[in-house]
Amino acid sequence: MLTSCGVEAFVPRGDEVELLTAQGTQRFSHAICAASPSSSARLFRAAPQLAPIAVQIEALSFQPITTIYLQYPESVRLSQPMLGLDRCFAQWVFDRGRIAGQRGLIAAVISAEGLHQELQQEQLAQKVVQELHEQLGIAATPLWHQVIAEKRATFSCEPNLPRPAHTTPLPNVLLAGDYTAGDYPATLESAVMSGIRCAEEILRKHTQ
Repeated sequence: MLTSCGVEAFVPRGDEVELLTAQGTQRFSHAICAASPSSSARLFRAAPQLAPIAVQIEALSFQPITTIYLQYPESVRLSQPMLGLDRCFAQWVFDRGRIAGQRGLIAAVISAEGLHQELQQEQLAQKVVQELHEQLGIAATPLWHQVIAEKRATFSCEPNLPRPAHTTPLPNVLLAGDYTAGDYPATLESAVMSGIRCAEEILRKHTQ
């Protein structure tokens, strides 16, 4: 098993696939590419049989996700580990104390583009503090805050979007990720379901 070792290229070798890595070359009966869209496109672009999939992946557009971390006194808790807010900048709030033992730490998440991007990070943090006070009754003042904006956090799930399949023209190379064809947008669930489909495909071939 290779860990902390990036794959530089897929090379088809008959019924096997060769993986070129910084630690040498290894052959496998099958390979599942479960990387980010940009990394998957880079790997597939180098193999002629997989290049059309790389083009399809590169055609995807992306949306940001912004997370505002607010460290309140340890006594501050939400009524549930996760709550949704309506008509607010913050869409979801997570109690990191109840989830991960980080008492008083609240994470507010904003998905996709929106008016919040017109605010400076300090302004956005204060706006979310106000929303939590008005919506959830949190009267305490945060001890500190941090805003993290991931500009390419998730692909933009649009109507009739042609998403790549989990199978490829190379029978022993499969593709897993939340951006592959499926019933859900970019979620943890869709990523897991994609990986399961790939595993089931390999098992099906070995049991025929």
